Amino acid sequence: MEEMSVLIARSQAGERNAREVLIENNLGLVRHIVKRFAGRGHELEDLFQIGTIGLRLINLTCRLG
Repeated sequence: MEEMSVLIARSQAGERNAREVLIENNLGLVRHIVKRFAGRGHELEDLFQIGTIGLRLINLTCRLG
């Protein structure tokens, strides 16, 4: 696995594959956070999808500066 800083730099340079790897590498964090909110009236799948969208938006925002 590539070092995170290298992936971030490649993603910011517009490399789509690096962006996808960053997102995949952080899905575990999303899963961890989703589990903390389980049982609070939301479906786990919905929370996971929202978290995944958040990862994509964070990455996009970082690229836009």
